[in-house]
Amino acid sequence: MVKSLGVVEFSSIAKGIETGDKMVKAATVDVLMLRHICPGKFMIILSGDIGDVNEAVNSIITNDKDKVIESTVISNAHEELISSLRKRAAFKITEAIGVFEAATVTSALIALDLALKKASVTLFKVVLGNGIGGKSYFVVTGAVSSVEEAIKTATNSINPKKLIYKTIIPSPSEDIINNL
Repeated sequence: MVKSLGVVEFSSIAKGIETGDKMVKAATVDVLMLRHICPGKFMIILSGDIGDVNEAVNSIITNDKDKVIESTVISNAHEELISSLRKRAAFKITEAIGVFEAATVTSALIALDLALKKASVTLFKVVLGNGIGGKSYFVVTGAVSSVEEAIKTATNSINPKKLIYKTIIPSPSEDIINNL
């Protein structure tokens, strides 16, 4: 089967994660990479049949282009290229995840501390400044209502000018979880 690649770069980490989840739910594609890149950007690389990859990438370009820096679809990508991008780690699927992105490490830590104290959530991941242009983000997981409470608490705990983006993703795609 001939595979294609879809590549999308975002100016926001949290928006990239949110949109990545929408993309994998919109079409039959595999996530090869989903991660932050320098300086404070986010990247998604998908593979699949050309029609599915086009559908996934075009769906965000048409409906969710906020914070998209650049995107492309590479049809008939070389198998070695695709193989070099594959990686998988086993994680348990959660009911929901919340992603909170702040302009500074200090703001993110204040928000995370209060979110963990206020809501019944588990810290899934935290990235503090290094390699992402000084921005920071965290991902919490738990029941939808608990994640909503955590993100609301985090949002209310810092100066609004320090908040880059926040999102809550109910029933996140297994590909998103495995690549975070």
